[in-house]
Amino acid sequence: MTQENPRERHKRRILKLRSLNKPIGHTKKKSNSPKRKKRKQRNVQMIVHPLWFIKYFKQLTEEKLFFKYQHFNIFTNLFTIEEETVLSSCIPSVEQQNWFLQTWSNPPFGKAEDWSGSNFWSLEKVEQIERAIFKTNRLRGILRRFLNRWRISRFQKVNEEDLFTCEIPKYPVQVVDWSSKSIWVFEAHSLMRDITNRLLHHDGLFEVPLAPRNPYTNLPLTASQTISVWSQLMRYPVPGSLPFTAYRASRMNLNNFRFEHRIYLAIHALRKTFEDITFYETKEKMLDFIELAFERQGIDVNMDEYEFVINRFPNTEQLQKWKHLCEKYHEFEIKYADFDTARAKAHDKLFVQTYPLLHQQEEIKIIVRENRPVLHTLQPTVQIIPFTEILAENPFLLTMMPQSNADMHQFVQQLFSSLQFENQI
Repeated sequence: MTQENPRERHKRRILKLRSLNKPIGHTKKKSNSPKRKKRKQRNVQMIVHPLWFIKYFKQLTEEKLFFKYQHFNIFTNLFTIEEETVLSSCIPSVEQQNWFLQTWSNPPFGKAEDWSGSNFWSLEKVEQIERAIFKTNRLRGILRRFLNRWRISRFQKVNEEDLFTCEIPKYPVQVVDWSSKSIWVFEAHSLMRDITNRLLHHDGLFEVPLAPRNPYTNLPLTASQTISVWSQLMRYPVPGSLPFTAYRASRMNLNNFRFEHRIYLAIHALRKTFEDITFYETKEKMLDFIELAFERQGIDVNMDEYEFVINRFPNTEQLQKWKHLCEKYHEFEIKYADFDTARAKAHDKLFVQTYPLLHQQEEIKIIVRENRPVLHTLQPTVQIIPFTEILAENPFLLTMMPQSNADMHQFVQQLFSSLQFENQI
């Protein structure tokens, strides 16, 4: 069959349209609206892709790729491979690179064999994209490290000796502040200890963790500074810190760290508080626990005696046992806060261990009796003066003495009242 001439085909089409009384060509309806001025179009080179490519990848323009991410495209001129490979090297984030590779690794439809010799997709092009992304990221990392070191070399060093040891650090850890362009140097052991103590900070029985700080300025470390300190500490033979590791796993978020590890922080605060039995909250918890143990058995107790012994003799063997049981009681309150049945069983087993201590109340009384000071009430001293001496000093009283007993009683009362009045004067 001979191929039809394009000119003859065009004539045949025109004759067919004339036979059907249809207009030849395209007619545009005129509108009465005023003509708008055409906007000045920018000369933007469009990257034309087929429909299946637009379905999987949004249509990209040269402006979006090479003007929006300029600081990521410094090496794109080094590649002389396919267009899609150059585009893949302009993708900034690792997530976008992974998405691009996963989507590009398989053909849009069909099998890989069906795309052999295609200009849009092939296995060789996928390998070229992987090599290009790896090479681009490697060059970016090298340049980024070079720029950071060059900028840090121009910063000002605030101190050379460690703030805690007052010596030159053996394992130096640098804290860099880009806003003030300053560098602080600390000993690795000192900084690790300070970070751990702040994360385990508590106010009595209440856990109040604090974020890692710059000990020199007492300002909390930023996320980038915390990551930098973490990476530097891992280089040295410094004992690891479980709180710092948990804080790093919580993405350096203090609220997440406190919520995820609230049980361990509360138990740590409890144990640290109970190390000192003379601490106010420790004494209050112990007195409440002792009173509760006696009430469960229906035994009378004098809590003033236990309070006296706790204040004066806190290291006695009986009080140390009470302190240990009281600490366990409050640990069960924290561990089984959401499990009422398990908490009740643990408390019942714990109060069984208090039975021997309940019958040792006499020892507490002996300690109180031997060491409490005896308070003697002072009696007023009375000076006894014979009546004969009073008459000798006042002879006129003999003339005033009555004869009857009733008058004599009244006379004595008047006499003593007059003597008291004279003493007051």
